Amino acid sequence: MTDLPFRRTQQGQGPVAPAPEAMADLTSLVGRQYTMPPTLDAFFLLYARDYLRYASMMLNDPDAGRALVRRLFGQLATRWEEVLREENVEAFVWRLLKERVQLHLLLRSPDAYETVTLGLAARTMLDEMREWFRTAESTIGLYRAIAALPSKQFDTIVLMYVLGYSSAKTASIMGIAPDTVRGHRRTALGRIALKLNPEEREKE
Repeated sequence: MTDLPFRRTQQGQGPVAPAPEAMADLTSLVGRQYTMPPTLDAFFLLYARDYLRYASMMLNDPDAGRALVRRLFGQLATRWEEVLREENVEAFVWRLLKERVQLHLLLRSPDAYETVTLGLAARTMLDEMREWFRTAESTIGLYRAIAALPSKQFDTIVLMYVLGYSSAKTASIMGIAPDTVRGHRRTALGRIALKLNPEEREKE
């Protein structure tokens, strides 16, 4: 099992004390008094806010995002010891979160995933990198280029350009190395550039 940052304790202070708000959420979810394991509490405090931002943005609905993340942690609470045996806990939970978000969007509307997420990503990237993407006459080309990205490159673009996370924070959320995130970002931007300017491909 990998070294999990949320399993570390403060020097000389023992396990991290459970957060009351986290225990209250999980008590309501499981329907009985729930004492959160210190490692799950620490994981909640590290990532719940980030998951909430991601889910709320993807669903375009803060209330739905909050409900989805609470259900996610309810699921984790019932199988936390099993989850801890995963080789990469952060990556495993990130995958669970994405599956829940995508299922919610597909049930709501088959087109919701693209119209909300890709639109936000395209507009944000155009605003921040207008000169770099000057070949795009509108958001349509950029929209399609982002949609064509492989999953991890797409996640990197959304977390960094839509939610504004650093490469280090993006890596922590996704459960991968910062160098890997930077590689995904570099490759994604290269793919987007080629989609927007096919002439560059012909020159190679």
